[in-house]
Amino acid sequence: MIDFLQTANLLRGLIAHADALVAVLDQETQALIEGDLSAMAAAAAAKDALSQKLDSGQRELSAHLQDQSLAGAIAAAGDVARAECEPLHNLLKARLADCRHRNAVNGKVVHRSRQSIAELARILSGTDADPIYTANGKKRSVHDGHALAHA
Repeated sequence: MIDFLQTANLLRGLIAHADALVAVLDQETQALIEGDLSAMAAAAAAKDALSQKLDSGQRELSAHLQDQSLAGAIAAAGDVARAECEPLHNLLKARLADCRHRNAVNGKVVHRSRQSIAELARILSGTDADPIYTANGKKRSVHDGHALAHA
């Protein structure tokens, strides 16, 4: 039989880790805005550590639930256990969804920054122009839809 008091405590621990991850993702966002590389590196390390804690907590919860789903265990629980655990489960799901969203936004910012830097490097190095010859050595006849004679 599952001890739902322990289940609730495990859920609270996971929520605390997710809340900490939200704070780290906010710090990462601020570091991206400010261009603070050391803060970005610190945020990446903190994200990794918190992700490991969340994974560990999830494994502990799964073992506690004897590998049945949390939703299934809550549904099969009595009213008191359900009243205690269901709101915690919903809160955890919401926090983790928020973490995924914030991380995706930050990831897009990093990706776009890398693209911009790569494009600037190509422009500054003069390698941004389309080659006149193809990889097979054939002469191109058009550039950006215009004949090369007029481009």
